[in-house]
Amino acid sequence: SALDLLIHRHRAAAEQYARVLLQDAGAAEEAAGDEEMNGQRFYELREGQTLWTVSNAYGLSMTELLRLNPQIAKPNEVQSGTRVRVR
Repeated sequence: SALDLLIHRHRAAAEQYARVLLQDAGAAEEAAGDEEMNGQRFYELREGQTLWTVSNAYGLSMTELLRLNPQIAKPNEVQSGTRVRVR
């Protein structure tokens, strides 16, 4: 439907915007802050980044990102240097 197409386009635009934000911060998905271990992928937040920008860059909802990271009790208070699982 037209509504589904509109939602898809906005989600794609938001994901692209988040990727650009990460690239501008020098932290694209394949950058040094992205590490794979035992089939799991981790990302280390950098200054000014939030869980939202990382979740969007990796195509995850915030719910999915928090499910992968049960150790994060206060998502709005995550600091740079925090290592989060993204896959």
